[in-house]
Amino acid sequence: ATKGHTFIGKAPRSEKKPEATPQPPAPNVSSVDLDSRYSKKESKEEKKLHKEKEELLEATKEIPRPIPDG
Repeated sequence: ATKGHTFIGKAPRSEKKPEATPQPPAPNVSSVDLDSRYSKKESKEEKKLHKEKEELLEATKEIPRPIPDG
């Protein structure tokens, strides 16, 4: 709670418009395809390529083996 504010219940309606007005999402924008340079198909292929690259990198990475306490 904020100090000094003891108002309980509905907040009084102010004539000023609230600064943070929730804006409707822009048309044709999905949460996946945010980059307008790529079409949905292109971004999907790009993602797949990136994933394959990562998997290849992890496969070539040396796996540290636990040192046995002899």
